[in-house]
Amino acid sequence: NTTWQGAAAGIHLDLAQNLLWLRQTSAATLEAKAGCGIATRLSARDPTVARWQSLVTRCSLLRSKLAMIAGATSIALGSAQEALRSVRRETISDPISRSFAIASAYRLIGESYRKAGDEALARQAWEEGYSQILRSALEGPREILERATPLRYRPRSVDARELSDSTPANGYNLRGQ
Repeated sequence: NTTWQGAAAGIHLDLAQNLLWLRQTSAATLEAKAGCGIATRLSARDPTVARWQSLVTRCSLLRSKLAMIAGATSIALGSAQEALRSVRRETISDPISRSFAIASAYRLIGESYRKAGDEALARQAWEEGYSQILRSALEGPREILERATPLRYRPRSVDARELSDSTPANGYNLRGQ
């Protein structure tokens, strides 16, 4: 049943992300591989299903993060660019969620460029991601991270520091992201 398979893929991807936050990279890689395998098979069956599109985007984002941790910068960049293409194909009904998903892909693109030694392209990617963000009244740790990252590398870095410093008071820790 595809409903259950989609749910299983989402659970694997959620667990992979949580393991990444706990810096358990090997376990995160295994969970991401399992979730991405299911998501890829579902998407191949019908790429128009919005839930499956979202799972494929999450897979690309996770692959990018894992590749970055492993030092595979070109793979990280390729996966982040694929995540950007994927999220743009998605039919997300919530424009705020969409804007943060796009910002997340651009953040990873920027981080990949920075690790490759190209600060100019990194800043350009971060700025593009920042420009995509729609302001919402309720921002969680992920949204704050997407908003703070590009600010760290521009004259408004004080704003980023204030934003990052405010998160522990809310129970959030952005350093492990």
